[in-house]
Amino acid sequence: MAVTCKTRKYLSADKKSTVETIIYTDESKDALAVMQMSVCSDVPAGTLREAAEFLATDGYIVCIPLIRASDETVFVDDTHKLTNVIKNEFPDLPVFIFAYKNAVNAVKTYLKYFAADVKGAALVSAPAFTSVSSQGWAENLPKET
Repeated sequence: MAVTCKTRKYLSADKKSTVETIIYTDESKDALAVMQMSVCSDVPAGTLREAAEFLATDGYIVCIPLIRASDETVFVDDTHKLTNVIKNEFPDLPVFIFAYKNAVNAVKTYLKYFAADVKGAALVSAPAFTSVSSQGWAENLPKET
């Protein structure tokens, strides 16, 4: 495994701060796609390291921007900006976006406006807990054909 990790910085959409982006690649593999992993500031930078390294060994270029925006609009704009940077740097590769934890809602907003920018998305978050009756939930499941 020859995974390398480097960082790049770009100016945030708020035009005041910079967004540090961690990029994992395995130069010994032909790149298949770019996985843009979006997390909010409450997730430590190393949390997704193992997943990023695993994906890199399979040929993915993994970009994890450390967006510290408290405003969803800035988060969405920074995500869009990074997607454009990725698409310019790797024009022949599809871009996928993975959102984790609190970034899911902001990425849903991003996808509402910029879904055409990415090939696909995976949103991973525990839903808000609500009281659910055990009666009737199965009626909403798809029927087998």
